[in-house]
Amino acid sequence: MPRTVEYIGEQVELSDYLPEHHFKNQAEWAAKSIPLNPNLRSDFDSTANEDREDLEVEHWWGKPYIVTQDYWLADNSYEEFFQRMKEFDKDYAVESEKEWNERIASNKDRWFKAWPSGVRYEVRCLNGGAWDRSSSIAMVATLEEAITVATGNIPDYRNFY
Repeated sequence: MPRTVEYIGEQVELSDYLPEHHFKNQAEWAAKSIPLNPNLRSDFDSTANEDREDLEVEHWWGKPYIVTQDYWLADNSYEEFFQRMKEFDKDYAVESEKEWNERIASNKDRWFKAWPSGVRYEVRCLNGGAWDRSSSIAMVATLEEAITVATGNIPDYRNFY
């Protein structure tokens, strides 16, 4: 049953920690012990650590996992971008189509320079490095690098402060 808590000065409803969110019930694994793209609560990364269910903390505290991110565009065309920006702010000075195309090309070049396969591997861990979310430990270009990071020494900040 969802609970209501105060989060950043507002009352918010936290989603339930269900069996499909449990560490041991994840569908994909890297190196047989590291969850890959785990099925977490929708608000896992916007929940104060002290508001988490005890079982969630027991299951996830100090256990790194890997999340992948593919290259993507927020808008498929300049027209989509233009409409979205004008709906957001009628007075926004939208860049020209030429400027947009140059920015998109530059961003894509930088993405593929950093992540040659087109996929970024991020190692994250609920370890107290942030008060209301898991910590980003590293972003690397290969699954092998991510596994190396995740099996290394991940700090536990629970008693750090």
